[in-house]
Amino acid sequence: MAINKIPGEALHDNAITSDHISANSIPIEKLSDVNLSIAPETLTIDVAAPAAGQDTQWLWNWEQSTLPYARRTITNSNESNVPLYKQGTYTVNNFAKTQYGSMTQAHSIHLKWIDGAGTQNNISWATDQGTFTDSHPDINGGADTTVQRLSISVPSTITPPTLTAPSVTYNVSNGGGQYTFSGPRDGDNPNIGPLRRGGTYTFNITATGHPFYLTADNGTNFSTGTYFGEYTSGVTGSRTDNGTVTFTVPNNAPDTLYYQCGNHSNMRGAITIKDLAVETNVNGNYVVYAQHTQEGHKTPIELRPIPSLVNQMCLVYDASTNTFVPQDLSTYVENTPSFENKIREVAGTAELVVEDGSTVVAKVNVYDNSTYLPLTDNNAGDQAFATDTNILYIWDGSAWQQAGTTNTDDLTEGSTNLFYTDARVDTRISNNFVLPTGTTAQRPSTPTVGMLRYNTDTSTIEKYTSTSWYSLNTFPTITNISYASGADATDPSGGELVTVTGTNFEIGSTLLLDSVSISYSVVSDTQITFTAPAKTAGDYDLVLVSPQGAQATSLNAISYNGVPTWTTTAGSLGSFNEGDSVSISLVASEPDAGAITYTIVSGSLPSGLSLSGNVISGTAPAELSDTSYPFTIRATDNESQFTDRSFTITAIASATYAVAPSGATAYTADVTSSGSSAYTFSNATDRDGAVSGNNSSINIRPGDTITITNNAGGSHPIYFKTVQGTGTGNLVTGATGQGASGGSDISWTPNVPGTYYYQCSNHGSMNGTIVVQAVEAAEGNAFTFDVTTTNVPDSTTLYWTTENVTTADADFSSTSGSFTITGNSGSFTVTPIDDSNVDTGELFYVRVRTTSASGSVVAESAQVQVIDPVVAVGEHVYTTTGTYQWVCPAGVTSVSIVCVGGGGAGGGGYASGGGGGALAYKNNYTVVPGNSYYVAVGSGGNGAIDDGDGDLWTPANGGFGSASIFYANSTNGTPVVQANGGSRGGGFSTVAGGSSALGDGGGSGGDSHRSGAGYHWAGGGAGGYSGDGGDVGTSSSSYPPWSGVARKGHDGSGGGGGGGGLSSGHQSSAGGGGVGLYGQGSNGAGGTGGSSTTGGGGGSGGSAGTNGGGNYASGVAGGTHGGGGSAGYYTGGAGGDGAVRIIWGSGRTFPSTNTDQSSSSGNITTT
Repeated sequence: MAINKIPGEALHDNAITSDHISANSIPIEKLSDVNLSIAPETLTIDVAAPAAGQDTQWLWNWEQSTLPYARRTITNSNESNVPLYKQGTYTVNNFAKTQYGSMTQAHSIHLKWIDGAGTQNNISWATDQGTFTDSHPDINGGADTTVQRLSISVPSTITPPTLTAPSVTYNVSNGGGQYTFSGPRDGDNPNIGPLRRGGTYTFNITATGHPFYLTADNGTNFSTGTYFGEYTSGVTGSRTDNGTVTFTVPNNAPDTLYYQCGNHSNMRGAITIKDLAVETNVNGNYVVYAQHTQEGHKTPIELRPIPSLVNQMCLVYDASTNTFVPQDLSTYVENTPSFENKIREVAGTAELVVEDGSTVVAKVNVYDNSTYLPLTDNNAGDQAFATDTNILYIWDGSAWQQAGTTNTDDLTEGSTNLFYTDARVDTRISNNFVLPTGTTAQRPSTPTVGMLRYNTDTSTIEKYTSTSWYSLNTFPTITNISYASGADATDPSGGELVTVTGTNFEIGSTLLLDSVSISYSVVSDTQITFTAPAKTAGDYDLVLVSPQGAQATSLNAISYNGVPTWTTTAGSLGSFNEGDSVSISLVASEPDAGAITYTIVSGSLPSGLSLSGNVISGTAPAELSDTSYPFTIRATDNESQFTDRSFTITAIASATYAVAPSGATAYTADVTSSGSSAYTFSNATDRDGAVSGNNSSINIRPGDTITITNNAGGSHPIYFKTVQGTGTGNLVTGATGQGASGGSDISWTPNVPGTYYYQCSNHGSMNGTIVVQAVEAAEGNAFTFDVTTTNVPDSTTLYWTTENVTTADADFSSTSGSFTITGNSGSFTVTPIDDSNVDTGELFYVRVRTTSASGSVVAESAQVQVIDPVVAVGEHVYTTTGTYQWVCPAGVTSVSIVCVGGGGAGGGGYASGGGGGALAYKNNYTVVPGNSYYVAVGSGGNGAIDDGDGDLWTPANGGFGSASIFYANSTNGTPVVQANGGSRGGGFSTVAGGSSALGDGGGSGGDSHRSGAGYHWAGGGAGGYSGDGGDVGTSSSSYPPWSGVARKGHDGSGGGGGGGGLSSGHQSSAGGGGVGLYGQGSNGAGGTGGSSTTGGGGGSGGSAGTNGGGNYASGVAGGTHGGGGSAGYYTGGAGGDGAVRIIWGSGRTFPSTNTDQSSSSGNITTT
């Protein structure tokens, strides 16, 4: 930008305008007497919210500023964007801090980095200065008002801080078919937000029967109870109808979610989600927010840089600084006398004087060229002065006319006549004053205050005020009085906004209350408002007197009466247990002793309670946890005045108790129908493991729970009964869901041993047994009972007593005791005395009591059978392949286990033999008496059979040996000991023995190698306790095989089996030796090789492998347990089966400490 130095006479009173700026001008920065800097803005802003509430916007007020900041004067304007400028200083007066008008509450204002509920992320350079008294002519009727004052100093450089993730809590209740929110958001089914990603939002739900959840579905796919599109990321407590739902918004959350009731489609609303970040607009400027603590009540604030020089500015000489500075061109024109004088010179000396005696001076737009006067956006009567012709022009509605060219007395609206002189005007008025005339539609589009005209439509003289036209020859009337509270009276303390409705209200009128003038605000010619002053109770006249003296009187129009006063103290009305009878009387009164009505205006009572008159009564409900119900009750008098008071009632959750023998388990089963003849089981388990088939037996213990889901159809309802047979008689006690069908459940926890039945009530053949096996407590051993509770505090002491069925008190070391609850659980033990008698099924149970051993009974256990003392030592040997449930005997808490995997089978044809099975053991493994453990016994591989095509060089594969395993529980879940089976024979490559896999010790099975001139390889020996089984010969790369020498099998180590002997030609080789289960013994010797081979010797008492056959003979079997089978001419030999042995007793550990059978004292079980 550049500027010319120009002659002084062209400066127009020391102004340099844009006309003098050209491309050939001298750069401004070279002119020492020009200062182009724009001073930071200093501005006072008044903000109001006369109808303050959520989604009600702030109304802004400020005076016009200089051109660089482009502000117009605004009054109570709902601005979509309020600019603040860097380095600017702003004082914000918040009149909404005081409740007035139709406001329902006072509202504070905060300048925040982001919008949303709460007061987090306030801007540090906007400080709250506290409250002050201030006034504004267009706010609260111009009355002095307590305002909140913010002082804002915008820095020159704006750097947003690290934002704090918001933490906001909503209260949500049932509003009669819709969710009612309170707190940061009020209303029914409101749209809420924005929620910020990373923020935590809590929803306190009190809406029984209306489960609350979040969803991505906008309601299109809603179906009751399906929770379609449920959004669960970051959500806890979803679907609660009385509790808390917490939502920590993930970073990948969508921009829009919805809250929804799981049962009702119309209970829903939208949730807006934004990033936790300060916003910028298209200009790259930060946008912050003037925000109330509640959602919705906000205005965006744009933080702009200081503006630079713009068009419509001029430079004006400032004598105090001896420099030219920027100034708004329109301000310069208005403030320069030469322009006003030129207008007076052209327009003459006529003046019109308003009522207060001030002079009205014409406002004229000045143009440099009369040829280019504007031809659009003009109103009749607009004036323009052209400096090239020194002529004043007036727009007549269609064209510009030169002023003063018509010599008439016409003063009608729109006339361009400016002929009048002062004398002529005086003469004209003294003879006959003529007002402008016209219809209502012809009223000027931009009238000025005080303008008079005659309205030909109404035949009245009317005057324009700041808001509207008023007829001067009509009288005011008062037709209605209303109070902001909606009541029929106002409180004697005053302060309430009163609205007066009527006709012909004029600015300048006087309002008298009880003959005393009071201030008021004119809303329109039919409505005024005033703030009721303080007065004693009673009725008072209201009189409105117009400026012409006409008056409207309303007798006893304003009623003063005290609002109701509460006697009942706010807060808790009490805490009640389930089933308590509740009766609470509420008390409030009013000064004239009138009747009071009571209504709940927010919140809700606990279910089972209701408000009738002034009494809350009913029966306290059951709750899962202690639940406080907040609510607000309104006391309303005969004048509809009211006072609200907030209360709470707490429903105390009921405690529950259950006691069961330790190890009690819940079992489930699904059943369908096989016609009308049987129930078919699937997905079922009981004490013995999996249950399947038709009308299967179920084996459980007292204290266990069996639940059957009946998918057999509606014609096959299922019942639990004491006697078989159709119908619905003879039902067991305590079962739930009797008669279940169509996918519903029947469930029962038996307390007494015996045989019971499940039965279809319609078909006699659809039934089966439920065998409830006795829970056994061994004499001399502590027996544990487990207790579970709900809503019982930690450290609570409970008491137990034994209850005799067929026992006696003398049968127990103690018949009562106590224990402590921690985390809603506890336990205690009962010890039957070893009386040296043979017990024959003595039964007892226990009771749990509060306060003492003779206190109230809160739970009873299932019956337990006392048995004789358990044998201190014993064993269980499994040598038959398959899977089993081993039940730990009473009194046994530690066992040692040995497992041997099955041997691999030999191949068919010119092939390798099978590898030996592994051995693994584990000592001192902790077990629980009465619990079941899963046992798998591995099988030896099946011998291969060649296809007989004569091609012995393409051999058939034998079968793999399978693993033997002892598991940590009653299902095949976590192995404790595992011995893998040997690999299968087949082909001319080395075959590996099984690995020990898992345990404290053991050894791998022997490998099968080719060595020398044998066509059919031998089997490897089974693994030992501290070494591996013997291999077969050694590997050799010589070919053909008959070029070598027959080989002897290797000896086993660590008590393992020996490898089988390897043949020298077409004879079959021998099987590998097995291994025993009774502890480490001698090693098995390797079998002899040659034309007549012998099996590998058995290690640690295992059996030897089978000797080899003659020419073209079949392969032979490996020894017991785990020996590998040999290869044969067409058929391979089978591997030896695996085995599992479990031993218990003091000091019995593998490999060889008291592991023999004699140490089991005859307590031996073999399977």
